[in-house]
Amino acid sequence: MKRNLFIYALMVVLGCSCTSCTDLKNKVAGLFGSDTSETEASVDESDKAFETKKLSFVKKCGDVKGYKSGIMIDADYPVGNSVVAKAVEQWIAGYSVGSSYAGDLSDGNALFEQYLEEFRKGNSDEEIRKFTVEMNALNNAPSEKNEFDWFDQIKIVKEYDSKYFVSYTYQWSGFHVGNATSNATIKDCTFSKIDGGALGWEMFTSKNAVKELIDKALIEKYGHEEADLYGNGIPMPKAPLFMKDSVRFDYGDYSIVEPHVFEALGFYPYCAIAYKDMMNLLTDEAKQYLGLASGKPKARKMNGVVTGKMQDFLSERDNHINKYDADHLDIFYSDQVNMFGSLMSKDQVLKTIGDQREKFGSYEQMSLFPKVTKIDDKTIRCDYTKRATIDGKQADYESYIVLEKDDNGSYTIKEEGDKTKERNFAKN
Repeated sequence: MKRNLFIYALMVVLGCSCTSCTDLKNKVAGLFGSDTSETEASVDESDKAFETKKLSFVKKCGDVKGYKSGIMIDADYPVGNSVVAKAVEQWIAGYSVGSSYAGDLSDGNALFEQYLEEFRKGNSDEEIRKFTVEMNALNNAPSEKNEFDWFDQIKIVKEYDSKYFVSYTYQWSGFHVGNATSNATIKDCTFSKIDGGALGWEMFTSKNAVKELIDKALIEKYGHEEADLYGNGIPMPKAPLFMKDSVRFDYGDYSIVEPHVFEALGFYPYCAIAYKDMMNLLTDEAKQYLGLASGKPKARKMNGVVTGKMQDFLSERDNHINKYDADHLDIFYSDQVNMFGSLMSKDQVLKTIGDQREKFGSYEQMSLFPKVTKIDDKTIRCDYTKRATIDGKQADYESYIVLEKDDNGSYTIKEEGDKTKERNFAKN
């Protein structure tokens, strides 16, 4: 396939190196849109199979002398008006087109028609023509019949359907006109059939303790060098995926095993840890949702609808705060930040976080249940629950961040606050 020609040519032009590939996994540009909204449906789908329809969507976008671009989508798309079906639809839309889709989410084909239009902006006939002329590629033979030279391929898979929850993966791989290389990611989410909310890290008593089990499992499966690919410590997965007898933790490109693991091996690396081996780390509520304890789980009062791009952002920031990785934590903050009522530079923010961490023998935070509110075209606010465990004592805080989008489409934090502390301060 001619992709190798384009990769080589662009590596020469752009000076692509292994270092720049490593940096891709830490880039926050375009991480999310203001795509979180409240779910109105209220049908309890517990005890029922989660109904889906098979959606196959293959559309050509551009074609210049046999050089083609397009998208390929294969989805277990939700059916019905239950709270969990609507939550899964919103989750799919959030990773596909963000907040720009205003149509009926139950119509998956209409959703992906808009996805095609977004893809077309950078992979049209015009873009293909410019690139192939620049690379003098039109003199070479075109690609094989029915094969896209540039593409997005998406697989949306219902991985497991349980009495009280359903587990999904959103798998994306792509290679765009002008890119030096391809990429591939996998997003995991487990949805409650009771309230439609995500079952995430709050299902565990300690994220750090789960990480120890993950590290051990990955080293046993792949070896230490492949598990810690970049020598910076084994990365934390974005989210757990709850299955029948175990919790699965998935990884995409630029994470473990090798940089382009999906393209090279054809699968996403993972580890699975049996429930029986982490029973002491599951909360009582988690055991009910997973069918490991008696009694039906109760609907939770959700601040947000479902884990998505904002939860990814918060979870990644938590990971860098918990191990205090200042080199990578700085990408989350603006140059000037209103930090708990005080205007600080980015360096002051990082020092404040570091000083706060050093006060305690042990510290761990989990940011949960995000709710996103659009303030204007460049600014959004996220209210969420910060669950902090300090020297073994756990407490929840009603927290918020305000983020601003720059000219490159990256969102960074320009304000951070704690409504719990603000109320206590006002009382005093």
